[in-house]
Amino acid sequence: NYDDEDWQRKVAKYCMQGNVSKLRRRLFVEGASVPTVPRELKNTNHYRGNCKLLCELLRTACAHGQNECVKLLISTLRTEDLDKRCGYNTPLTVAAACGHEECCRTLLSSGA
Repeated sequence: NYDDEDWQRKVAKYCMQGNVSKLRRRLFVEGASVPTVPRELKNTNHYRGNCKLLCELLRTACAHGQNECVKLLISTLRTEDLDKRCGYNTPLTVAAACGHEECCRTLLSSGA
């Protein structure tokens, strides 16, 4: 459940640690050969509700230089949402401020 605070803490921790496999299991439908966004996130109304959380997770991964997590989270977001501000910063400004060039390159190549 994406509204569960315990779930949110766990996925934020996975983003900080760069634990892509656990993050993938929490975000994507299990058993899919290619990452598949859960049904709940494909629904437009539900997507809007979770977009803020996904952007915050992306910002967390960028702050910690976890480029593989950044790539995974980018795959869950629409291109126009990569520039969303989480507070005063976009994921790109966070990655740049923290000196994580690889995350910056990934974000820029994805349309941020």
